Amino acid sequence: MAHQQPPDRARSEMKSEAMVGILTKTVAESPVIRWILHARIRRKRYNDVVFVGDDFIHVKQVKEGGHLQHIATKNDFDTRIRAARTFSNVSDAPDEDLFFKTEDSEEHTDGIPPQCVVLTLDSNDLLFLYLTNDRNGGFRFVHQALPMPTFDRLLFQPGEHLAVDPRSRALAVAANEREVVIYSAKFEDRIRHELQTGYQDWCPVSAQRPLPVEGVIQHIDFLYPPMDDNGADDNDHVILLLIVIVQRRTRAIWIDWYYSTDLHHATVHTGQPLDEAQSVPGLLIPLRNAAFLLVNGTEIKRWKGLLSGSASGQAINSMNLVASYPGASPRRPAWANWCRPRRGRSARSDFEHLYLIREDGQVYLVQMVGEKVETSHAGEFDCHVGTAFASLGDSRDPDILAVAGDMSSGRIQSIGNWFTPLRPVDLSRDDTMEMELIETIPNWASVTDMVVSTLPGKSQRPRDGVFLTSCRQPYGAITELRRGYEARLALYFQLSSLSSVTDIWALPLLGVGHILLVMSSPAGTQLLEMPAEAASGEIKVINDTALALDSFHRTLAAAVLEDARLLQITDSSICLTPGIAANFEDCARIDRPTTSILAAAIDTTQCIAVTAERATDCGSEYVVFYHQLRTDDPTAWDPSQLQRKACCGLESEPLSLMLSIHTSVTACLVATVDGRLGLFRIEGHGPPTTPVWKTIPAPQGTVGLCDSIISLRNNPSDSTVLAACGLRDGRLHTIVVNTSNDASFGEDRIIDFSQSTVKLTQPSGSPSIAYAMSGLDTCLLSWDGRDISSLNIQNIWVSDKLRPELAQGPVLACTHMPPAHLLSSPDLAESLVMISGDEFLVATLDRMVTSVPRQIPLRKIRIDDQEDEIEEGGTPNRLVYAEKQRCLVSASMRYGVRSFPSSLPHGKPEERRQIWPEIDFIPSRSSASSYTHQMQPGERVYALLEWSFKLSEDKTYSFIVVGGSYTRRDGSVRGRITFLQPVNKSWRVEGVKEGQSIKFDGPVYALASIGDLIFIVCTGHTVVAYEFATQERKWEQLCAPFKIASPGIHLSTNGMTVYISTNDDSLVTLELVSRLEGGAPANPEYDFELVAQTTAPRPDTSLHHLVPELQNLSDDSTSQSSISLTTTKHNQLLGLKHSFFTHANSAEILFEARLPRSLTRVRQCNIRPRWKASPPAGVLVDNIIGCAADGTLMGVALLDDKLWRRLSWLQRLCEWSEELSPHSFQTPAYSVGEGNYVRDERAMLIGFASDGEVVMRTSKPRVHDGHIDGDVLVRLLKKGGGGGVEMLKRVVRDVAAREDQAGEWMRRHLDEELGAVDEVVEVLRCLLDLWL
Repeated sequence: MAHQQPPDRARSEMKSEAMVGILTKTVAESPVIRWILHARIRRKRYNDVVFVGDDFIHVKQVKEGGHLQHIATKNDFDTRIRAARTFSNVSDAPDEDLFFKTEDSEEHTDGIPPQCVVLTLDSNDLLFLYLTNDRNGGFRFVHQALPMPTFDRLLFQPGEHLAVDPRSRALAVAANEREVVIYSAKFEDRIRHELQTGYQDWCPVSAQRPLPVEGVIQHIDFLYPPMDDNGADDNDHVILLLIVIVQRRTRAIWIDWYYSTDLHHATVHTGQPLDEAQSVPGLLIPLRNAAFLLVNGTEIKRWKGLLSGSASGQAINSMNLVASYPGASPRRPAWANWCRPRRGRSARSDFEHLYLIREDGQVYLVQMVGEKVETSHAGEFDCHVGTAFASLGDSRDPDILAVAGDMSSGRIQSIGNWFTPLRPVDLSRDDTMEMELIETIPNWASVTDMVVSTLPGKSQRPRDGVFLTSCRQPYGAITELRRGYEARLALYFQLSSLSSVTDIWALPLLGVGHILLVMSSPAGTQLLEMPAEAASGEIKVINDTALALDSFHRTLAAAVLEDARLLQITDSSICLTPGIAANFEDCARIDRPTTSILAAAIDTTQCIAVTAERATDCGSEYVVFYHQLRTDDPTAWDPSQLQRKACCGLESEPLSLMLSIHTSVTACLVATVDGRLGLFRIEGHGPPTTPVWKTIPAPQGTVGLCDSIISLRNNPSDSTVLAACGLRDGRLHTIVVNTSNDASFGEDRIIDFSQSTVKLTQPSGSPSIAYAMSGLDTCLLSWDGRDISSLNIQNIWVSDKLRPELAQGPVLACTHMPPAHLLSSPDLAESLVMISGDEFLVATLDRMVTSVPRQIPLRKIRIDDQEDEIEEGGTPNRLVYAEKQRCLVSASMRYGVRSFPSSLPHGKPEERRQIWPEIDFIPSRSSASSYTHQMQPGERVYALLEWSFKLSEDKTYSFIVVGGSYTRRDGSVRGRITFLQPVNKSWRVEGVKEGQSIKFDGPVYALASIGDLIFIVCTGHTVVAYEFATQERKWEQLCAPFKIASPGIHLSTNGMTVYISTNDDSLVTLELVSRLEGGAPANPEYDFELVAQTTAPRPDTSLHHLVPELQNLSDDSTSQSSISLTTTKHNQLLGLKHSFFTHANSAEILFEARLPRSLTRVRQCNIRPRWKASPPAGVLVDNIIGCAADGTLMGVALLDDKLWRRLSWLQRLCEWSEELSPHSFQTPAYSVGEGNYVRDERAMLIGFASDGEVVMRTSKPRVHDGHIDGDVLVRLLKKGGGGGVEMLKRVVRDVAAREDQAGEWMRRHLDEELGAVDEVVEVLRCLLDLWL
């Protein structure tokens, strides 16, 4: 009989334990894409593509020009994706994919998705999903899961291989070995009916049958059945081909049946040996008439005759290009993947077309007709290639090929001409078929090291940047990872006069469809005219003296009215004209010779202009004038077009003003120099109302000065707007303004935005968004209208596909281009225009928060008298920031082929492949390496450390300490520390002097310093300390080597305490102590010794560790100890408590988080923008970030007991919700037990408002309870209405309806739990927004 723990004892133990919890949340998703599927999973008219990652999918639409627009993301699988394919719901051309036939009407599919995506998951589910619109105007994934047969051994578990019949009549799923499951699909009419009626249990599968086969399964796919005697396709015969390895020989096994019969008639045919296949096949490509291509590394063979029982192969030998990177491997590059491009019906009937791509980016076009095979080199991709390769072309498009790079950024490129109604330019065939880059697909994997720093230099960063080692040779780079909206650069040019620009307006010139750029500066106004075509670089500077517009004074506001007239307000005049030339008779201009216009605003929808002026004849020194622009008679002469309707006196000098129009009421908000906001209304043509005043909150003794005001309105019919004021002290003041009949102020809020003046601007015709600029931050502001706290602020990051290293500087002014219907070309319509320094930037702004990498390539350009030569960069693996040198220091591994003298007399030079390390120095104010230090072949770099010592007040020596290994002539490996002294000129390292070195018996894996004169070394299985003797100018061993059980791979110090992450024994803690304090030392040779303090309670293969600085500690025992975070190679993040004032020699495990991937580095930093809210109460540490090898960034926070308990209960609710955890709610990690405390049951605290307890069943150990998964909780904020509040209330009510202990407790406390929902959601929103 199982032991039962008394409930009261469980309760007392549970309440006596004060937990330190940990919350993890994905800050940046991995960029690694495993498959690219061209699938129309919405409607037939949408050319969609699905990017499939390890545990997520992205749906994007192929837009004009081949550019991708993000549509939706799904990342709530709660498990890993093993395989992915496309399944067609409706039939199309008998021999090709559905998306080739796009000319048919939408009614052909009756509004159902033509295709869906099929996934196999680690949870042993076969998942079908498509995308549809939801009630809120967004998108919603509809899915159906089909459980697969379960086997005890992973090798026999189906799901590793997935195949779909070309006509979607069947599917097949296979394991790595032996097991295959075949599925028969329903008839098309049945699938269509289920999708049209919204049948809840829809599923394309009608039957399944598991079949055993002999051997290790390498590939599966369905073949095209042979045509019948009349040359028609056989729509009934289904043929599944399996390539297996049996006793080290490759065999082809085929299974066939007829679609009109039952799966029990499926026959497994004896495997036929493919004797000529000498290696493991890499690709299987089905062809017509049951033929197929089998690719073995670099060898390609066409096989036929399989169904007759005697398969024969013919080699294709005309695709043998030399390797793009000859030093990468002693072998030739292998073929990586293939795709079938779009072709017309007639072309498909005569030819078979394939694109084959090699792992080094070389692409071949293969065309087959009958027995004839033609191949041609199609071009190359400048990236490494893995499994993600697809053709995205649509009707009338050229071939669009997409590659998601393998450890390098991918690319989308086109081959051929784009459709145009105009006559194409005469081009040769070679020019026409040359590949052109459309855009890049960012990829910064793999990541082995990370640095967080502000990189002090030319422009001081407001917070730490995240820098990662990325990619591999020749695309090795240091990546700065940023989060926000990406502004993809479409056009830029430089003008020296742009650096003084303070405001800009982009106005359409309707007569020619061009764009007029009005750029204001303190000295006057610059006018530029540019065409609307992105490809045209003709920029015309307008400096004609016969201008209708005022170019001699600073422009305060400019716009184009609905009747196409241009309106300009400067500090001395108001100009209204139909064109820029002054020879128009209907030009109107009002000069203010005795007054000065201080601020202005224009509303084009109501033809209203408001100016704030310094006046002498209005009874007040400062006056706000209201102008009605006449539209009834555009030819009215001069000032009669500008009717001054009303005025309002001000007591103080106005700084800025803003207009907001609601129905026929104009609300004007003005900021004055005394730190106040004035709000008045103008209704119709009547006089303005008496202003309502509001003081801008400011620190004591200061005044809140506002230089710019904007208003945000979520819905045009709303009378309530959110006004935002940019203040000179770096703050952002937001206030709710009611613009209805009773104009009034509402709730206000102060946001700490930056350290310098915040400038706000709002594009014409965009009432829902605005831009904020201050220092290096350029942000987009948006408001959902819910409340004042729902203002959304996101960074904007400029990226350039041709300049991935582009560093974004301060933006001085920005606006939008005019809409497409006002321009001669839509290329630049509604693009974002920015002025940054002397650069004019035009970019397409993506309205989805994403990771925007800035990649500093390690490639170097060597300038020669004849031509510039690009030298390849290596694969970076270590990175530090050298503060004394103001540069990033990167260690890379480099390969190459070098020539050596022949060992034979008069023989030709011999070429040998060599691998060696190199160290790059990248100045903080630069985007390229200034110097590369080459090391010798056979050396390895494992650790970098900056060390400097001050010899005198004006003399400081700075070194880069390099720890690693070298190979001796006898082949043995030893360790070495080398001191490199950079030669720095104007903060650029231009050389390196090699100093002394220290040699060891084993490789040096880790380095750390204690103060300025001591450093600790992990070499082999020992730890040793060295001290610098300033008099002798040399390093002396400080203590005897300390032996550890396994090599130390990472070191950190805190005072004299040394923390060591070991290869096999988790975390070891040592103390460097003086032996003189306790009397005469036992070993007189050394005055210090390393003493063991604590070790981890169990052996783990560590990767990295961090000892964070804890805050808000109330537990005395915790405050007298330290907490360390240790990452392991098995996806663990351990929290260890080290008590130094006890006799315990083992650290205590506080919590253990099981993550989807291992973290290679964990850092404590300051990366949260100033405008984000401070951490809620209960957060001990919030500024921790970790990186994984696949490029994922993970945010980490430590929580106190109270906050952990509330979030733990919240996670249980999310995991039990079908809506929030659709793929795991039936098998949650924690489920409600029976209350008997048997086996895997234990009591856990629950509740938001009050403490309750429920017995839960779980297979997880107790230390896992402390982990809160932020990726599960964030779903609550993304789904449902009310910012997550309504969603959580539904979840709470659903739990109350359950017939178990949790439901019973929830029913008793339902009102209290519902009352706490708002607070919990607000805490959650703040908590999950602590990082980038």
